[in-house]
Amino acid sequence: MRPLTARRPKVMLPIANRPMMEHLILAARDAGITDFIFVVGYFEREIRNHFGDGSNLGVNVTYVTQRHQLGTGDALRATGGLVNDRFLLLNGDMVLRRDDIERLCRMGAPCMGIHETDHPEDYGVVTMEGDRITGLEEKSERPKSSLINAGAYVFDPDIFDLLAGVTLSGRGEYELTDALASYIAKGPSPHTRSPTGLTSGNPGISSTRTRRSSPHRLTNSTAPSRTGAPSPTR
Repeated sequence: MRPLTARRPKVMLPIANRPMMEHLILAARDAGITDFIFVVGYFEREIRNHFGDGSNLGVNVTYVTQRHQLGTGDALRATGGLVNDRFLLLNGDMVLRRDDIERLCRMGAPCMGIHETDHPEDYGVVTMEGDRITGLEEKSERPKSSLINAGAYVFDPDIFDLLAGVTLSGRGEYELTDALASYIAKGPSPHTRSPTGLTSGNPGISSTRTRRSSPHRLTNSTAPSRTGAPSPTR
C-alpha cells in the first residue's frame, strides 16, 4: 500500500476521519470488550501516541512490541504472558461490525471468522465440508472455495502450546495458519455450537461468517471473552 504506508502503519490509514484500527476498537468496545493488547512494531510510536492507554475511547490498552517482523504466529506468541483465558484475536487492519464481534464472543474456542468473496483467487481460501473447516489452502488461480479467512478468531490459551511447536515457514516467518492446521487435523469434536445466524462447525476449529470490509493479514491479539482485541501494525 505504499506510498500511503511509507511513514505510517496500515492500521493508521484514515477512513471517515478516523484511523482504520479505531473503527475496529470502537466496534469491539460497543460489543462489550474493554481490555486490549496491541502488538506493535512498524512505526509503533504513531499508534502509541494516538491511542495512549485507551481511556479516551473508554477502554484499557496494553502494548507488546514485536521486535522482529517474524509473522503472525510470532506476533500472537508475544502476548502469551498476558493472556490466561479465552480471548478474541483480530487483525487491526480491517473493519468489522459490532454484531460480528458479538457473535464471535458467543462462540466456543477455537473458532475462525470466514468471509465469502467473489475473487477468492486473490487470497488463501478456507475449505469446508458442511459446516466443518477441513483445510486452509494457499492462494491459487483455481481456488477450491469462495470462503476466505476473515482474520478474526476465538482462542483458548492452548493456542500458545501449538505456537511453540511452529517452525519457520518458507517465507522465514512463524505462521499462525500452521497452528490452525493442528486444530483442523484433530477432526470433529463431540459438541457443536450453532448460534442463530452463524455457520459454526465442530471440527478441531469452528467457523462463523462475518461481513468485514476486506481481508488483511493478522498481527494482534486480545484477551478473555470480554477482553481485548489485538491489532496489527504493519
